[in-house]
Amino acid sequence: MPPVPVAEKAPFHNGYTELPNVIKCADGKLRWTYELNLYRNPVVMLVLINIFSGILVALWVFINIICLGDSDYWPDTFLSIGKIFLIAIPCVLALIGISYLIYALIMGGKYCAIFEMDDNGINHIQMPKQYEKAQIIGFITTLTGVLSNNMSATGAGLLSMGRQSMYSEFASVRRVKALRSRDTIKVNGVLLHNQVYVPPRDFDAVLNFITNRCPMAKL
Repeated sequence: MPPVPVAEKAPFHNGYTELPNVIKCADGKLRWTYELNLYRNPVVMLVLINIFSGILVALWVFINIICLGDSDYWPDTFLSIGKIFLIAIPCVLALIGISYLIYALIMGGKYCAIFEMDDNGINHIQMPKQYEKAQIIGFITTLTGVLSNNMSATGAGLLSMGRQSMYSEFASVRRVKALRSRDTIKVNGVLLHNQVYVPPRDFDAVLNFITNRCPMAKL
């Protein structure tokens, strides 16, 4: 079998067929880009709702614990606390919705990210909104092309372009959840929750690659 040329689209090294959106780079890592439509795909907004819902529930529990010793706790204080939170829930949801729309407008309706993956883990790198998909693919190709002799600079270059990154080590992953209709694979550790966005044509292969390398994960 001939060697894989630099920065060419190539099969996974465990026998998967060629993937149209994945680039196998000269440093051995698999990379692809994904543009998430913030208006059509609600996955980011659902994450925000889950976070703030958890905060509200934690506050409700905390306040009830503090008030347990009150002589009029049951049922007066308990019901009063419940009414306050019932009013707060729609207010918080409305605030999330407005904030999300503002965020989507600022981002031009798209969340753009690069994913780096090898046998050890996967890195989710958020890109500034001004970068389009074609620009990012060109950047990856340039970094891993014949003009560069330092392949270790690839990841550093991507991180310097990106706003932030989140790395998930496969050995530390405790749960993998596939949301096929949203092009999303959740890769969650004890404290670190990562979301991997994958084009539909590559979804199954990327999912299998991840699950085969997460020995501690519940699928």
